[in-house]
Amino acid sequence: MKKILILIFGFGFGQLINAQEKGLSLGFGGSLDIRLNDYYENHIGVKSQFSNILKSSVGIQINYQLNDRVGLRSGILYSGKGYKIIYKNVDTEDKEVSPVIPLESESRLNYVDIPLSIYCQVLKSNRYTLSPSLGIMNSVNIRESKIYEMRDGTRNEKTFNSSNTNKYLLGARLGLINNFKLSSNIFISFESYLIYELYNLNDTDIEKPEIPFGGILSVNYKFNKK
Repeated sequence: MKKILILIFGFGFGQLINAQEKGLSLGFGGSLDIRLNDYYENHIGVKSQFSNILKSSVGIQINYQLNDRVGLRSGILYSGKGYKIIYKNVDTEDKEVSPVIPLESESRLNYVDIPLSIYCQVLKSNRYTLSPSLGIMNSVNIRESKIYEMRDGTRNEKTFNSSNTNKYLLGARLGLINNFKLSSNIFISFESYLIYELYNLNDTDIEKPEIPFGGILSVNYKFNKK
């Protein structure tokens, strides 16, 4: 699977880099994501409530217009994502719980995100285009930290607990690209998107895939007007 993903991304990225400047644009921007699905799970005798930590990312994106309507979009983003677990007693809130079980824990992870999408313009005017997109989001974990708030009031931190988190993530990505033309070579792009993660962020605690929703805002430069 990983080799197939590398081939898919390599082909798409190679097409962008090797393409003629005509139709090629480069952008810089950032995004914010929220996870739409929160849930509960019983884990080691304790009821756990999972909640989202707002994800943010920053990086570059590359666009290549294949023809008047169809194009490819890729890029490289440095992102921070994570989740919080609030531990509760399964039977009753008043029942005594072992002090080794924390009140809550907070996992923060840093990933390199590599999106790859194909888009099609369905609405086009002099200064605005609307383009639905479909693609994948491949993410590679580069760092993890975890902070525990214990029942005695102390806070403990661990870094790079790689055994607890997936190194690679893959998601199906559905987007809606809004491009606003500022000049013949510069345009602002806002893309809202929904991602369905095919692999879980956490190997041991979280059993349900994430469904992040977010948007990326970027300023783009078109090398040659097409």
